[in-house]
Amino acid sequence: MMKHIQKSQRDDGWKNVLTGLGIRGRDKRMSALPDYTLLDQGIVEALYQSDDTASKIIDRLPEEMMREGFEIKIIDGDQDLAEKAMDELKRHGVEDKAEEALKYSRLYGSSLIVFGIDGLSPDEPLDLARVRKIKYFIVVDKNRLSPEGYFNQDLDNPNFGYPEYYTLNTANGRASTVRVHHSQIIRFDGVKLPYNLMLQNGGWGDTVLSRLFNVIRNYNSSHDSAATIVQDFAQAIFKLKGLSEMLASGDDNLVTKRLELLSLMSSIVNAIVVEEGEEYERKTTSVAGLSDLLKTVGNRLVSATDMPHTLILGESPGASLGEGGQSEKNDWYDHVRNKQESILRSPLTRILDLIFAEKTGISGGKIPKYTIEFRPLKQMNEKDQATNRKTMAEADAVYLDRGVVSPDEVAESRFGGDGFSVDTTLDWKARKEIDIGRGKGFAKKGEGEEEEGEKEE
Repeated sequence: MMKHIQKSQRDDGWKNVLTGLGIRGRDKRMSALPDYTLLDQGIVEALYQSDDTASKIIDRLPEEMMREGFEIKIIDGDQDLAEKAMDELKRHGVEDKAEEALKYSRLYGSSLIVFGIDGLSPDEPLDLARVRKIKYFIVVDKNRLSPEGYFNQDLDNPNFGYPEYYTLNTANGRASTVRVHHSQIIRFDGVKLPYNLMLQNGGWGDTVLSRLFNVIRNYNSSHDSAATIVQDFAQAIFKLKGLSEMLASGDDNLVTKRLELLSLMSSIVNAIVVEEGEEYERKTTSVAGLSDLLKTVGNRLVSATDMPHTLILGESPGASLGEGGQSEKNDWYDHVRNKQESILRSPLTRILDLIFAEKTGISGGKIPKYTIEFRPLKQMNEKDQATNRKTMAEADAVYLDRGVVSPDEVAESRFGGDGFSVDTTLDWKARKEIDIGRGKGFAKKGEGEEEEGEKEE
């Protein structure tokens, strides 16, 4: 005999059958559901071209990410190679193209940097050992590419869940396409969608404007409405004697002439002259609370964009922002730095690997160990710079007095680069040649040299 099992459904949240709280049909909140909308190309381009708020949201983060640039540090190698690598990046315009790709990804949802290798077909998997010479780096938005139907399902493949090939439209007056392997592109996504939504969106990410569309619309509508209120701030009210009779007679010219005469007398005598029985007054529209309302709408925009007031709203840092807006600025710099690490580091590393891998290039095809260091976004004023140098000089004096560093190392570390630096670089080679001869082992431990204080036998 089959035992009947009664199923019960559990809903999260509070319900009250008496007040209707949480009951669909009685609680108005239960009818408010999220709606997933994909903005098409025409809408996002119109927003970007015509709306200053939308264009600032798209452009400002990539511009900040690339504003101060970065440095290449060769680990245990020739630092001249780092300068040559930076020269190659400039020759290919990589920094400008990276910024452009970041903007396109935020605007359209996805963008790609397609690169060409001499002797390697675009549809072949990339092999760094076969990189003879880099021909080009080209930035394209998602509207010029189409992912092919096969999405990688190999769990061991770094490209898992993404297309293996893309079809690039190179039409210039006539149909022309190129099949490109995923390893010969660098992909940027604006908003990464859940897998099912990504498939619905043709295999691409989403524009950042989708989430912000209503917020931007409300912000602009509020300020446009405020501008309309200003236009109608003061309205003239003229109570004309016998108005109904004049209109009933069908002679509208009488009304028009009376109003023209009223305006003419106002211009001549700077006063309003009316006939007995007529009245003239001006009434102003109350704007009480409008400022607070607009401020609330602006704060919602700031919250949605993760951008400081000073950037998105163009406000000068004042007392209303607290500490001159410094806290917001610091949060913004942290946000930008996080995006540099999560979005920008990997593409730059791939590009540098290509540059080092060139057989005819700066390192003869040998990829050295290197790191990418993003320069600080926060720039110190003259007072802060002076304080910083004084603090560093006091620390250097202690190190020099105790023999931890040499004067040459301090001079080279502080002033040997493009500007003042707080990073200290030790010259282990010079220490081995000079200090070991004095019976002091300043050489780096682990490389066969004596420890500090030990003497050669």
